[in-house]
Amino acid sequence: MTVDWKNTNRTDVWKVEMIDPINLESSRGYLTDIEEINITYGYYTETRSGAIVKTLGDGGYIESSQLRIIHEVPEWSYQEVLFTGFVTGKSPIWYQGKCEVAYTLSSDLYGLKVDLHRTDFTCGAGSTAIGSASLLMSYCSRPHKLITGYTDYIFSAAKVFTIGENLLSTVSELCDLANCRYSVDEYGYVTIRAYVSPSHKTPSVVLDENDPRSMLIQNQIQETSNESELPGEVLVTSGSGDTKISGWAMVPSGSLLHPSRRGYNYVELQEVSELSPNTAEAAALKAKTLLQNDTVIREWSVNSLYFPTRDGDVFRYIGAGGDRNVLLKSVDVNCMQGTQKMTLKEV
Repeated sequence: MTVDWKNTNRTDVWKVEMIDPINLESSRGYLTDIEEINITYGYYTETRSGAIVKTLGDGGYIESSQLRIIHEVPEWSYQEVLFTGFVTGKSPIWYQGKCEVAYTLSSDLYGLKVDLHRTDFTCGAGSTAIGSASLLMSYCSRPHKLITGYTDYIFSAAKVFTIGENLLSTVSELCDLANCRYSVDEYGYVTIRAYVSPSHKTPSVVLDENDPRSMLIQNQIQETSNESELPGEVLVTSGSGDTKISGWAMVPSGSLLHPSRRGYNYVELQEVSELSPNTAEAAALKAKTLLQNDTVIREWSVNSLYFPTRDGDVFRYIGAGGDRNVLLKSVDVNCMQGTQKMTLKEV
């Protein structure tokens, strides 16, 4: 049967499976008496995803298990895994003698976020960034997948990450060097793949407010922008004391960000450790570049019926007075109600 997410006459079955914390392929059975499941995905968040599961009683939870959220539609013979993560919080709540337990779940990236280098971790000259990231995750037994298609960065000189540094920040820095993006898949594996700018992605879904069978729930849509946070002038400084130099750049006089239009001057200060050459002209050029990179970005908060999607997806959004491509910046899924709240960012 064709999967039609606009068909609300389907039977949705939600399951929560207990998974071995080390072996992501080993099941320990399922929780019972599930009352609520909420999942959050965030494109710009450190650990990318998280969830809350509530059960009547402890649901038969086996301590130290990871939890995996599964969605099934029996009449479609459909099954999908949405999230796997560690239990990082467990809160019993008592109601007149009855106990409800709320499980806070964090993605497997949490295991890198709270871990630190116990010794210096060295990427030697000739080694690669993603190869080093993979080696690091193997050292700390973090299941991971390298998605083919990236071009690795080769170190020309040794790079040292010192004792006490955060492992996730190390993985993030290594990915940045190779123009890659780290994330985590629905089964709990850390993933690394080539970064693709949202503006270069093909929209996967059309969200049309005018479509009578739209997935969008027709209620209030909130629009926000960063316009008030953008400076009208950027001041760049370098050095200190007698050797301190500075340069500045201001938006054109016709810009809405110009003090003659705004009524006040909003200056952003950027202190640069090194400029080449270390001159006022170089500082002014740096300020001009920073100012040109500041653009107005709009976002929309919308509600929709549930359909499978992940942070980083790109949609064509026909609504809020326009027709444009948008990045799914974040999504909060209320599984049991079959709805989700999405934040869409203009690309």
